[in-house]
Amino acid sequence: MNTDWLRPSPSSRPSPSPVSVLVADDDPIVRELIAAQIEALGYEVRTAEDGRAAAAAAELNWPDVLVTDWSMPGMDGIELIRHLRARSAPGRYLHVILMTTSSAAEAIGAGLEAGADDYVPKPLDMMRLRLGLASAGRLVHLQRQLQRKNQRLGRAHSRLRDAFRMTRRDLQAAAASQRRLLPNPRHEGPIRFDWLFLPSNVIGGDLFDVAPRPGGGAFAFHIDVAGHGVPAALRSTFLHDRLLRGAGSGDLRSTAKEISDALLEDAADDSYCTAALALFDPEGALALLLAGHPAPRLLRRNGGITALEEGGFPLGLIDAPVPEPMTLAFESGDRLFLYSDGLVDCGSEPLGEEGLDALIEETAGLELSVVISRFQSAMVERKGAAFSDDVSLLVIENSR
Repeated sequence: MNTDWLRPSPSSRPSPSPVSVLVADDDPIVRELIAAQIEALGYEVRTAEDGRAAAAAAELNWPDVLVTDWSMPGMDGIELIRHLRARSAPGRYLHVILMTTSSAAEAIGAGLEAGADDYVPKPLDMMRLRLGLASAGRLVHLQRQLQRKNQRLGRAHSRLRDAFRMTRRDLQAAAASQRRLLPNPRHEGPIRFDWLFLPSNVIGGDLFDVAPRPGGGAFAFHIDVAGHGVPAALRSTFLHDRLLRGAGSGDLRSTAKEISDALLEDAADDSYCTAALALFDPEGALALLLAGHPAPRLLRRNGGITALEEGGFPLGLIDAPVPEPMTLAFESGDRLFLYSDGLVDCGSEPLGEEGLDALIEETAGLELSVVISRFQSAMVERKGAAFSDDVSLLVIENSR
């Protein structure tokens, strides 16, 4: 039989990776005739003499398209379709064309319900089959494109997941390094202290420390660098050693000026920080410099709370003189609360300044570790999904 009229034009030939077709029909003449004509269209063709043979051939080498007769001994076309559909899996696309002598709507519906995608009546209409194969071929190529894209996306996702894990490990290592900069709660000369640190991300821009001073006394700082996460943490870490020089110099304005200048020198960045710098004299005097920092609370031994003035611009915000320190009496049993604005502003129900004062009053007279535990519980209760800002608190007590 001359089948040249069935051959597609060169521009419409299937892609270099041909579509594979499995033909199942118990009539050997019909089966070979169909196979020859499909092969003439440029498809890879295999044949099977019945449903069971077709099922075995499909498991051995999964086809793209199944062309199957309905009526076959042993396992008919409907059973074959159900069998193969039950064994479908990701990457196992199968387009099914069902051939049948019945044109009844009920029969066609039964075939579609079993999993057939198309229907070709017998005696075979080759033009109808060719159209069905063309449609199947387009779907197969689209499926292959989708699989390739999914594979590329899968590889990209795997690389991103690995990168995320590496970044997470790096952040956790950075967080551990940042926490090593935080002081161990202890006595430091005439004072003792404890603290709370809850960054909004793995690492944060809040930082504080307490260090002894030559000849007695102590120096403490609490800063809140603008921003969150890695950039803020890097800047706070960068400022740490510069700030600790204040323990030796004993000059709060000079220390604050050095920090402000260092931040202003970074022309590529608009970074700044709020800061509280404190010098504790062995005799019970406190010098406190505040630069845009939330108003510290001073809890007297007798229970009175004083909210100190914030005072001054944040360091590095503008080129302006740093503020003058204030001098206060810091007597035995007094406590100073230095904190970032996240402590009063963060959470689904922010603590607020009234809540801060109330919690300070409730914990007056308790051990510092218990005070910190109470504050942490209060913040966790208010956290919601996550903190929007870093939360930190440094409590310093005159322990003479």
